[in-house]
Amino acid sequence: ERNPATLRIHYEASLQSHQCEELVRLIKGIRHKCRETEKKGRKMGQVDQRYRKKAEGLLHGELAAALGLPVEAVPDYIRQRLQVKLEAEKNAG
Repeated sequence: ERNPATLRIHYEASLQSHQCEELVRLIKGIRHKCRETEKKGRKMGQVDQRYRKKAEGLLHGELAAALGLPVEAVPDYIRQRLQVKLEAEKNAG
């Protein structure tokens, strides 16, 4: 596990890339890390929480602009698109 200073440097580099793929990778990585941490009976770290929120905010802003949606509609849009994709994969397999 990394110390908070190292985490900040790693997370900042991902945020500064301004690439949606990198933001998604960062969000997924932090969520995975937090699930693993919770399995051990511990809470999500403040640094992880802060940077996950920053990455989600940036990603949602980018997607809102690209899709012509309000920022607050983006999480539901993502959930719907993932659900459609998962159902299509389930039906294809």
